[in-house]
Amino acid sequence: MVRSQDSLAGLGTLPLKGRIGIAGNQLPAQLDVRDRTFRVGGGKPAVVDEVRNMFQEGRIESIDLNFSLGYIPGRAYLALLRIAYLAIFRKLGYPYIFSPAAGVVREIISRSEHPPADLGNLIAELKNIFPVPRDPLQLVSLGDIGAIVVVITLLADSKRYYAVPMPDPGISADKVLETLRNAITVLLASRPN
Repeated sequence: MVRSQDSLAGLGTLPLKGRIGIAGNQLPAQLDVRDRTFRVGGGKPAVVDEVRNMFQEGRIESIDLNFSLGYIPGRAYLALLRIAYLAIFRKLGYPYIFSPAAGVVREIISRSEHPPADLGNLIAELKNIFPVPRDPLQLVSLGDIGAIVVVITLLADSKRYYAVPMPDPGISADKVLETLRNAITVLLASRPN
């Protein structure tokens, strides 16, 4: 996730990988945003020869490009939620895990094959963060809202910071999602872009 975001921002050394399609022929392609280069290379020699002939003979009507970010957003958000859940467990122990509020989070995490579509709305990337967290995991209490925000530092070619709210153990199960949405709303409203 972080490496793909870095590539799109023109940071790092890894290009976006994808495929170029010409009349049913598929060839590997790479897009490097930083260097502003697009490379087509590799593939089966017969396919390369066929595409070269099509270009030389002017038989190209359309070209399809398909690039992958290399991750599935819902699963990446789920991984961040799992990290936050485990960070809270490490800090608060079993009383937290056995709370009804944590049970709601556990239920979301258990749906790894089909994470909720709106899960990304419960997680925020923090930019222009000050002070910069010293630790990879930092907990911030939003006591008046009933949430604890876990600030997660991820490092690839750049550092990125994600805020993942977790419910206070005293929150009732039916209020957990509302509490998490409120926490993200308040957090984002209080931070510069």
